Amino acid sequence: MRITDAHIHYDRSLGEKRVLSALAYENADRAAFLCIPKGTDSRMDCVIDDALQFAGEASRSGITIDVFGGIDRTIYQNAGSTEKMAEELHDQFCRLIDRGCVGIKMLEGKPNIRKMCPIPDFDSKAWADYWREAEKRQVPIIMHVNDPESFWDATKVDAFARSAGWFYDASYVNNEDQYAQIGRVLAKYPRLRILFPHFYFMSLQLERLSDIFERYPNVYTDVTPGTELILNLGSRKMHEAAVSFFTRYQDRILYGTDIGGRQVIRENAVLLSIEESHARADLVRTFLETQEDYLQRDDGAYFTGRGDVKLIGLGLSKDILEKIYRKNYERFVNRCLDA
Repeated sequence: MRITDAHIHYDRSLGEKRVLSALAYENADRAAFLCIPKGTDSRMDCVIDDALQFAGEASRSGITIDVFGGIDRTIYQNAGSTEKMAEELHDQFCRLIDRGCVGIKMLEGKPNIRKMCPIPDFDSKAWADYWREAEKRQVPIIMHVNDPESFWDATKVDAFARSAGWFYDASYVNNEDQYAQIGRVLAKYPRLRILFPHFYFMSLQLERLSDIFERYPNVYTDVTPGTELILNLGSRKMHEAAVSFFTRYQDRILYGTDIGGRQVIRENAVLLSIEESHARADLVRTFLETQEDYLQRDDGAYFTGRGDVKLIGLGLSKDILEKIYRKNYERFVNRCLDA
C-alpha cells in the first residue's frame, strides 16, 4: 500500500539522500514537509526555498512533496502594536501561499515557543485577519498546540522532556488556557481547515476530542507519535475506546511520523537519523495494523526508553488503513472537497 506521510520536518542539513531513503522505507510517494525555524533562527525564507526546490527535484522521481511554510518569528518581536501585528500575520499568511506553499505549519502553540517569543493569544485581535483569511481561502493549517499533559507535572514528566526543556512550570502558558483560546477561535471561524497533530494531546480524553470533531467538520488530527500517544492508545485500558474512535472518525485521522523533528530543532546542522526514521515508521504502522497483543521492543531514546512494553494493536481494516495512509490527507489538502 502506497503511503502519504503527512508529518515530516525538513531542513537541507538533514541530507536529501537520507530523506528520500526514509520515504522509500515507508513506501511513501507523497509527504508534507513542515518548515519551522531551525533552533533559535527566526528566518524562514531559506528553509522554505530549500523545501520548494527539493519538492521540484523529487517530483521528477515520482514523489510529491507538499510544503507547509512556517511563520517568521521576527514579527512577534518587531511588530509593535496589535494593529501592526495583525497586518504582519495576515501578510505573512498570503506571502507563504503565494510562494507556493500548500499550507501553513504553526509551532506557535508549543509552550516553550510561546515563552521564547511574545506570541499573542490565538483568540486576540492580532490573529483575527489571519484566521479569517485561512477560513475564507480554506488553506490547510497544521498547528501544534500544547504537549503531553505530563509535561506540566513535575512528578510525571520524563527525563527526555526535561532535558529538551519541555517541563512547564507556572512561568509557561497553561495547556487548558491554550485549549480554551483555540476553542474560541474555532467557535468564531468554524470552517477552519486545521489539523492538530499528535491527537491534539488528547489520547486520554477521546470523548473531548470527539466533541471537537462533531462540532467542527474541517478539524483533523494525526497519529504522529510523541512519547505518550501510542503507549496510551495501545494500553489494555484504552483499547476498546481507541478502536471505536478510529472506526468512527476514520475520515479525520492522518498518518504521520515526525521524521526529522528532533534534528531540525538543533542549533547545529545534524544529519537525519536513519535508525530513528525507521523506528518511527515501524512504531506507527505496527500499532495500526497488528490485530493482537505484541511486544514493543525498547528502542532506546526514540520513544519508550523504559524497557519492552506490551501493547495491543488496533488491527484496522484495509479500507480504514487506506484512508489514514492516503485518502484523508488528500481530503485535507484538497479544499474543494468539503469547503
